[in-house]
Amino acid sequence: MTISEAMDITRSLCGKPDVDPLLLRFAMDEGRREIERLGNYYWMAQKIALNLFEDVQEYSITTASGNGFDLSDFKIHRYAFMKAESASDDSDVEWYKLPIGSHSDAMDVAQSDDEGRPEAASIENTTFFCYPTPDQVYDLQFFYFGWTTNASDITDTDELFTRWPMMIIAAALSVLVPLVTKNKEDAAFWLKMRDDEIEKAKDFTNKRLGEPANQMSASEAAKILQAQVGQ
Repeated sequence: MTISEAMDITRSLCGKPDVDPLLLRFAMDEGRREIERLGNYYWMAQKIALNLFEDVQEYSITTASGNGFDLSDFKIHRYAFMKAESASDDSDVEWYKLPIGSHSDAMDVAQSDDEGRPEAASIENTTFFCYPTPDQVYDLQFFYFGWTTNASDITDTDELFTRWPMMIIAAALSVLVPLVTKNKEDAAFWLKMRDDEIEKAKDFTNKRLGEPANQMSASEAAKILQAQVGQ
Protein backbone atom coordinates (compact mmCIF):
# COMPACT_ATOMS: atom_id res chain seq x y z
CA MET A 1 0.00 0.00 0.00
CA THR A 2 1.29 3.48 -0.86
CA ILE A 3 1.07 6.51 1.42
CA SER A 4 -1.54 7.97 -0.93
CA GLU A 5 -3.71 4.86 -0.71
CA ALA A 6 -3.46 4.86 3.09
CA MET A 7 -4.44 8.53 3.14
CA ASP A 8 -7.48 7.80 0.95
CA ILE A 9 -8.63 5.08 3.35
CA THR A 10 -8.01 7.33 6.35
CA ARG A 11 -10.05 10.10 4.70
CA SER A 12 -12.98 7.77 4.00
CA LEU A 13 -12.99 6.40 7.57
CA CYS A 14 -12.63 9.65 9.48
CA GLY A 15 -16.23 10.75 8.92
CA LYS A 16 -15.30 13.91 7.02
CA PRO A 17 -14.43 13.20 3.35
CA ASP A 18 -13.50 16.86 2.68
CA VAL A 19 -10.81 16.97 5.35
CA ASP A 20 -7.92 19.31 4.53
CA PRO A 21 -5.13 17.34 2.75
CA LEU A 22 -2.50 19.11 4.89
CA LEU A 23 -4.27 18.01 8.06
CA LEU A 24 -4.57 14.49 6.68
CA ARG A 25 -0.85 14.39 5.97
CA PHE A 26 -0.11 15.75 9.45
CA ALA A 27 -2.21 12.95 10.99
CA MET A 28 -0.36 10.33 8.93
CA ASP A 29 3.05 11.68 9.96
CA GLU A 30 2.10 12.15 13.62
CA GLY A 31 0.55 8.67 13.67
CA ARG A 32 3.87 7.15 12.62
CA ARG A 33 5.76 9.12 15.23
CA GLU A 34 3.32 8.08 17.95
CA ILE A 35 3.73 4.40 16.99
CA GLU A 36 7.51 4.76 17.31
CA ARG A 37 7.22 6.62 20.61
CA LEU A 38 5.44 3.56 22.01
CA GLY A 39 8.01 0.94 21.03
CA ASN A 40 11.13 -0.10 19.14
CA TYR A 41 10.51 -2.15 16.01
CA TYR A 42 12.56 -4.07 13.47
CA TRP A 43 12.13 -1.42 10.77
CA MET A 44 13.84 1.05 13.13
CA ALA A 45 16.91 -1.18 13.64
CA GLN A 46 20.09 0.41 12.27
CA LYS A 47 23.82 -0.36 12.24
CA ILE A 48 26.71 1.94 11.45
CA ALA A 49 30.48 1.57 11.29
CA LEU A 50 32.30 4.21 13.34
CA ASN A 51 35.66 4.97 14.91
CA LEU A 52 36.71 5.65 18.47
CA PHE A 53 39.60 8.10 18.32
CA GLU A 54 42.77 8.37 20.35
CA ASP A 55 42.35 10.58 23.43
CA VAL A 56 38.63 11.16 22.70
CA GLN A 57 36.31 9.81 25.39
CA GLU A 58 33.05 11.67 24.65
CA TYR A 59 31.13 11.55 21.35
CA SER A 60 27.93 13.34 20.37
CA ILE A 61 25.59 10.71 18.94
CA THR A 62 23.26 13.04 17.03
CA THR A 63 25.75 15.57 15.65
CA ALA A 64 29.11 15.45 13.85
CA SER A 65 30.82 17.85 16.24
CA GLY A 66 33.94 16.64 18.05
CA ASN A 67 34.15 13.36 16.08
CA GLY A 68 30.45 12.78 16.77
CA PHE A 69 28.46 9.90 15.31
CA ASP A 70 26.13 12.25 13.34
CA LEU A 71 23.04 10.04 13.82
CA SER A 72 20.20 12.56 13.66
CA ASP A 73 17.65 9.74 13.69
CA PHE A 74 18.98 8.18 16.93
CA LYS A 75 16.31 7.03 19.40
CA ILE A 76 17.98 4.45 21.67
CA HIS A 77 21.03 2.18 21.58
CA ARG A 78 20.95 -1.59 21.25
CA TYR A 79 24.60 -2.67 21.55
CA ALA A 80 28.08 -2.09 20.18
CA PHE A 81 31.03 -4.21 19.03
CA MET A 82 34.64 -3.12 18.87
CA LYS A 83 37.75 -4.55 17.27
CA ALA A 84 40.20 -5.95 19.77
CA GLU A 85 43.11 -4.15 18.09
CA SER A 86 43.64 -0.80 16.39
CA ALA A 87 41.72 0.15 13.24
CA SER A 88 45.00 0.16 11.29
CA ASP A 89 45.51 -3.56 11.94
CA ASP A 90 44.46 -5.42 8.76
CA SER A 91 44.86 -8.88 10.27
CA ASP A 92 41.92 -11.12 11.16
CA VAL A 93 41.18 -9.37 14.45
CA GLU A 94 38.25 -10.54 16.55
CA TRP A 95 35.37 -8.29 17.55
CA TYR A 96 34.09 -8.18 21.10
CA LYS A 97 30.97 -6.73 22.63
CA LEU A 98 31.47 -3.33 24.24
CA PRO A 99 29.03 -3.26 27.17
CA ILE A 100 26.87 -0.12 27.33
CA GLY A 101 25.60 0.63 30.81
CA SER A 102 25.47 3.41 33.36
CA HIS A 103 28.31 5.80 34.15
CA SER A 104 28.82 4.14 37.51
CA ASP A 105 29.06 0.67 35.95
CA ALA A 106 31.55 1.92 33.38
CA MET A 107 33.61 3.64 36.06
CA ASP A 108 33.90 0.27 37.82
CA VAL A 109 35.81 -0.89 34.74
CA ALA A 110 38.09 2.13 34.34
CA GLN A 111 38.40 5.65 35.67
CA SER A 112 37.66 8.49 33.27
CA ASP A 113 41.31 9.56 33.09
CA ASP A 114 42.62 6.05 32.34
CA GLU A 115 43.85 5.28 28.80
CA GLY A 116 43.81 2.00 26.91
CA ARG A 117 41.50 -0.25 24.91
CA PRO A 118 37.88 0.66 25.77
CA GLU A 119 36.21 -2.07 27.84
CA ALA A 120 32.89 -0.37 28.66
CA ALA A 121 30.69 2.50 27.50
CA SER A 122 27.78 4.59 28.73
CA ILE A 123 25.23 6.89 27.12
CA GLU A 124 23.82 9.99 28.76
CA ASN A 125 21.04 11.60 26.72
CA THR A 126 22.77 11.72 23.31
CA THR A 127 26.42 11.58 24.41
CA PHE A 128 28.46 8.37 24.16
CA PHE A 129 31.30 7.82 26.68
CA CYS A 130 33.93 5.06 26.52
CA TYR A 131 36.13 3.76 29.34
CA PRO A 132 39.07 3.85 29.42
CA THR A 133 39.83 6.68 27.00
CA PRO A 134 41.09 5.12 23.72
CA ASP A 135 44.86 4.99 23.39
CA GLN A 136 44.57 4.68 19.59
CA VAL A 137 41.90 4.50 16.87
CA TYR A 138 39.47 1.57 17.16
CA ASP A 139 36.75 0.30 14.83
CA LEU A 140 33.24 0.31 16.28
CA GLN A 141 30.01 -1.24 15.04
CA PHE A 142 27.08 0.60 16.67
CA PHE A 143 23.59 -0.90 16.65
CA TYR A 144 20.62 1.30 17.52
CA PHE A 145 16.95 2.04 16.94
CA GLY A 146 16.37 5.17 14.86
CA TRP A 147 13.30 7.31 14.22
CA THR A 148 11.79 6.95 10.74
CA THR A 149 9.56 9.26 8.70
CA ASN A 150 7.00 8.92 5.95
CA ALA A 151 8.40 9.59 2.49
CA SER A 152 7.72 13.05 1.09
CA ASP A 153 6.37 11.47 -2.10
CA ILE A 154 2.92 10.08 -1.28
CA THR A 155 3.21 7.51 -4.09
CA ASP A 156 6.02 5.80 -2.14
CA THR A 157 5.65 2.96 0.33
CA ASP A 158 7.76 1.26 3.01
CA GLU A 159 7.64 -1.59 5.51
CA LEU A 160 5.08 0.14 7.74
CA PHE A 161 2.59 0.69 4.90
CA THR A 162 3.29 -2.67 3.26
CA ARG A 163 3.15 -4.99 6.28
CA TRP A 164 1.27 -2.93 8.88
CA PRO A 165 -1.21 -0.73 6.96
CA MET A 166 -3.99 -0.94 9.56
CA MET A 167 -1.58 0.15 12.29
CA ILE A 168 -0.59 3.36 10.49
CA ILE A 169 -4.17 4.04 9.36
CA ALA A 170 -5.54 3.51 12.87
CA ALA A 171 -2.74 5.67 14.29
CA ALA A 172 -3.56 8.44 11.83
CA LEU A 173 -7.27 8.21 12.65
CA SER A 174 -6.56 8.37 16.38
CA VAL A 175 -4.92 11.73 15.66
CA LEU A 176 -7.35 12.97 13.02
CA VAL A 177 -10.77 12.09 14.47
CA PRO A 178 -10.42 14.21 17.63
CA LEU A 179 -9.46 17.16 15.41
CA VAL A 180 -12.16 16.98 12.74
CA THR A 181 -15.20 15.27 14.32
CA LYS A 182 -14.40 15.33 18.06
CA ASN A 183 -16.18 11.98 18.34
CA LYS A 184 -14.70 10.46 21.50
CA GLU A 185 -16.06 6.96 20.88
CA ASP A 186 -14.60 6.81 17.37
CA ALA A 187 -11.29 8.17 18.62
CA ALA A 188 -11.16 5.53 21.37
CA PHE A 189 -11.98 2.80 18.83
CA TRP A 190 -9.08 3.76 16.55
CA LEU A 191 -6.74 4.22 19.48
CA LYS A 192 -7.45 0.67 20.67
CA MET A 193 -6.97 -0.72 17.15
CA ARG A 194 -3.64 1.11 16.91
CA ASP A 195 -2.49 -0.32 20.24
CA ASP A 196 -3.60 -3.85 19.28
CA GLU A 197 -1.60 -3.60 16.06
CA ILE A 198 1.39 -2.23 17.97
CA GLU A 199 1.42 -5.31 20.20
CA LYS A 200 1.47 -7.52 17.10
CA ALA A 201 4.36 -5.49 15.66
CA LYS A 202 6.28 -5.79 18.94
CA ASP A 203 5.82 -9.58 18.99
CA PHE A 204 6.95 -9.78 15.36
CA THR A 205 9.96 -7.59 16.18
CA ASN A 206 10.99 -9.84 19.07
CA LYS A 207 10.85 -12.87 16.77
CA ARG A 208 12.74 -11.20 13.95
CA LEU A 209 15.46 -9.60 16.07
CA GLY A 210 15.61 -12.24 18.78
CA GLU A 211 15.08 -9.55 21.42
CA PRO A 212 14.16 -9.77 24.21
CA ALA A 213 12.28 -13.09 24.19
CA ASN A 214 15.11 -15.00 22.53
CA GLN A 215 18.13 -12.75 23.03
CA MET A 216 21.20 -13.69 21.04
CA SER A 217 24.30 -14.16 23.14
CA ALA A 218 27.19 -11.76 22.72
CA SER A 219 29.42 -14.52 21.34
CA GLU A 220 26.83 -15.56 18.74
CA ALA A 221 26.27 -11.96 17.68
CA ALA A 222 30.04 -11.40 17.45
CA LYS A 223 30.40 -14.41 15.12
CA ILE A 224 27.66 -13.05 12.83
CA LEU A 225 29.24 -9.59 12.85
CA GLN A 226 32.66 -11.06 12.10
CA ALA A 227 31.19 -12.87 9.09
CA GLN A 228 29.46 -9.71 7.85
CA VAL A 229 32.61 -7.63 8.14
CA GLY A 230 34.58 -10.26 6.24
CA GLN A 231 32.19 -10.18 3.27
